[in-house]
Amino acid sequence: MLEASQKPFNVYYQPPESGYDSAPHSAESSRRNSLGFKDFMKKRRFSIVGRNGDSPEDEDDLSPRPLFQRRMSVPEKVFHSADYCILRPSEEPDVRYEIVAAFDRFTDPYRHYMQSLTCYDLAPVHSAVVVMDGSLLIHKALTNLLESGHQAAVITNLNIKNGFSMLTFTDCLQAIQLATQGLQPVAEQTVAEFMQHNNGKQLITADVDTSIWDAAKLICLNSVHRIPVIQKEDPDAKIGDVLYMLTLKTVFHETVLRLSDPKFALGPHIKHRTLSEAKIGTWDDRHELHTVGEDAKCSQAIEMMIEKRVSCVPVIAKDKKVVAVLCKTDLMAELQAHPENYLQIMDTPVLTVIGNKKSPFVTPTSMLLEVIAQLASSERQSLCVVNVDGHLLGIVSYADLMDYIQNSSEIHHKMSCT
Repeated sequence: MLEASQKPFNVYYQPPESGYDSAPHSAESSRRNSLGFKDFMKKRRFSIVGRNGDSPEDEDDLSPRPLFQRRMSVPEKVFHSADYCILRPSEEPDVRYEIVAAFDRFTDPYRHYMQSLTCYDLAPVHSAVVVMDGSLLIHKALTNLLESGHQAAVITNLNIKNGFSMLTFTDCLQAIQLATQGLQPVAEQTVAEFMQHNNGKQLITADVDTSIWDAAKLICLNSVHRIPVIQKEDPDAKIGDVLYMLTLKTVFHETVLRLSDPKFALGPHIKHRTLSEAKIGTWDDRHELHTVGEDAKCSQAIEMMIEKRVSCVPVIAKDKKVVAVLCKTDLMAELQAHPENYLQIMDTPVLTVIGNKKSPFVTPTSMLLEVIAQLASSERQSLCVVNVDGHLLGIVSYADLMDYIQNSSEIHHKMSCT
């Protein structure tokens, strides 16, 4: 352990990988490490001075650091009084690690960590963003989105404020539904015309300097699955370069799951609390759960997804057990099997689309950290909560879990005092 001010110091090591394409982290990468205090001082000294935009006292001794390194620092007084710190490897040859965050045992580590990181820090090494012009026909836009392998595209040149919006799987399914019902001449519409009639919302974005904590809150408040992270070279530009799409899945991977050493008591409100205790998500005793029968067709599921604004629909058998879960990603994958006529999917049985895919489930006694890990390892936006008989009890999503984390500092403090 690191000794600071003559007291034991609990150290978490953050691996050098960054971004949502990083490989899963082993238990070895999150264990406490024995490190010397002198390894941090030079790096941190520059970071504190450079963060305020001032020149270092000794310019010969301290050369300029990249932007992402200058962000990661804590005041020396905070460091000495803290119980825990989070470190990551430094690229500086004479400094082994730099301090990401430092806090006492009563402080919510997840909140503190997310507030210490910016959207720039979670940018993947390699990323691609699909951008389409609003003059493109909606049918071609749908085809391009499917072939790209991405779940959303930024749309430019729209008749809305700033002229930008986003085309998502929900918009694609809605276009197919409207075309089937004959309510709009969707086949003749451009993306701009379709968005004007059905989804004229301004694009929600986050700046590279936005904290991960605030970006996650932005995603939850706007009920979206992802937001583009923007870097503006010109401050007067309507929109800058889109670096990548930030999702709650990425946030959980890079924050909560990086601090998930099971041998350590960090974050008891996440590690030692069950779903039934926290009552996170949508539960049958408080809300109506939206489901379809096992003989339902995709048209019913698509209508429910759009009307109720849900990403997944449980498929229930006659004995009330959950047979499977149909998600928007399953429907979009099925569309690729009908490139000549997307409308054929409307009469396809939901079980045909799901096929042999196994849907992950959780139980009321599942720990929150287990739920987060299981959800992040899947391609789903939510998980079904079932009892021992397989009956549906509730549904928990990324947004539900993030909302709990962002409003549970008091719970963490109480559990840390016991």
